[in-house]
Amino acid sequence: MRAVIDTNILVSALMVTGGNPAAIVDAWLDGKFTLLTCEELGEELRATLHKPKIAARIKPHKAGRLFNH
Repeated sequence: MRAVIDTNILVSALMVTGGNPAAIVDAWLDGKFTLLTCEELGEELRATLHKPKIAARIKPHKAGRLFNH
């Protein structure tokens, strides 16, 4: 199965370890589906993660796992 995940879901999963967004990201990290993305979505995610209010709530190593997976 393949899926496109909205940036808000990815950011929510990083901010709150429980709940549906985290379950979706965990399923992807566990190999249950292939994440489809494009350069624009990656740029949007990077820009969102660099916003001060969001960056203050997310540890860099957690954000890095999305880009390094």
